[in-house]
Amino acid sequence: MTEGVHDDMEPDQRSHLPVLFSGLTGAWIVVSALPILIWQKGAIHLFINQFHTPAADFFFAVITNLGDGWSIVALVLLLLFVSYRASIEMAAANIITGISSQLLKRTFFSDVVRPSKYFGNLADLHTVAGVQLYGYQSFPSGHSATVFTTCTVMSFLWGSTRNQAGFWVLAVLVAFSRVYLSEHFLQDACGGSLLGFLVGFGTSAAFRRWADRTPADHWSRRSLIHRRRAA
Repeated sequence: MTEGVHDDMEPDQRSHLPVLFSGLTGAWIVVSALPILIWQKGAIHLFINQFHTPAADFFFAVITNLGDGWSIVALVLLLLFVSYRASIEMAAANIITGISSQLLKRTFFSDVVRPSKYFGNLADLHTVAGVQLYGYQSFPSGHSATVFTTCTVMSFLWGSTRNQAGFWVLAVLVAFSRVYLSEHFLQDACGGSLLGFLVGFGTSAAFRRWADRTPADHWSRRSLIHRRRAA
């Protein structure tokens, strides 16, 4: 029984591509990008903003935190108990994403405003109590980039069909939460999703090439639990 659970937790060391997750992510990016090509971002946001309930307010205010940097730090630490390589891979991918996202926000798109600043007093936006709204550096959505990076890496590590579908649903919910909470426009979430997926995919693909060249007893395949048991 214990061995079965441990096997399910063990990250996949083989070189494979998360085809389902990649396809679903491509569909999400296309579907979210199409309205942007047709309508103005303000009109799209006001349309989405009119659909809200107290339950959705609570749900999205909670799940959006999974795209926060501290959530990733906690995940990286937890992965040390599963595999050193998995932890390093997750950390490396999110560091690259964080730097890329902040570079885009603070240089090329530093003057792009967020919904609260964009509308000001011109529209009565539905907002969620306790959620702090910011004014600038809207593109791309950092939370969207982070969660798509994380879920892409997870799809490489635990790439069963069910897992890939679950990771995709989680990533989309967190990305959409940024729009629901009026932290970002849809195009910000779309751009962040694309950035996160590309970085996560590239990082994990590189780590697979490295893993293929390492022996079965390489230190990177061990974990804190493995080390403790060996001692």
